[in-house]
Amino acid sequence: MRKGFTLIELIVVVVIVGILATLALPIYIKSVKRAKEGKAKHHLGLITQAEDLYRNVYDTYLVIGDAPSINALNDYIDLGGIDLDTDWDYYTDNVTATTCTVHAVRTSDLNKDEEITIDQNKQWDDSR
Repeated sequence: MRKGFTLIELIVVVVIVGILATLALPIYIKSVKRAKEGKAKHHLGLITQAEDLYRNVYDTYLVIGDAPSINALNDYIDLGGIDLDTDWDYYTDNVTATTCTVHAVRTSDLNKDEEITIDQNKQWDDSR
């Protein structure tokens, strides 16, 4: 009666685990990327709603370029810690009394500088 595993059996198990990890890792990375994009789109939607409420009061959109300016919109809607988001930077451009485009630019990962935008008409552009 033998005890334990042979070297061949252990090598086969290690190879099988390695193959499974090789197959699973790209799927995991892709799902994390999609989750982060979903978070950015959610934040863009919140900022756009807050911008609309701000415009109803001041007849213009607020220019956003940093955390304090985003926090100014917290008076209109709870932005849920967008200023603490380390994966994306948020800013506005094309800001007039009637137009506003909100941008999210990825600051981390392999897809750094990837951008998602939404305008005042709720038109998304996440072309890469």
